[in-house]
Amino acid sequence: DEPTCGLDGGWRRRIMKILREGRDQGTGILMVTHDAEFAAEASDLCGLLFHGRAEPPEEPHAFFAGGSYYMPPVGRLVPGCVTLEEAAARLREARRP
Repeated sequence: DEPTCGLDGGWRRRIMKILREGRDQGTGILMVTHDAEFAAEASDLCGLLFHGRAEPPEEPHAFFAGGSYYMPPVGRLVPGCVTLEEAAARLREARRP
């Protein structure tokens, strides 16, 4: 529950590494978070609990790209992007002549 609450970037990366190592070893992980950016980067599937109903999970890009309130902040700055890496790549591409 809220694994990144109050953590700086260094600790967020450490938590991400631990989660990915667990996943790569076959461990199933259920994470609850309001940190949309972290969820988009760390998750294989994302879902939403709303008014007692669980919405069907989707892969992170599909889940967050169509959102408005539940989207990583970068999606508001670079529409269609859900991770910082994706936004950086798109911005680098746009700068090329």
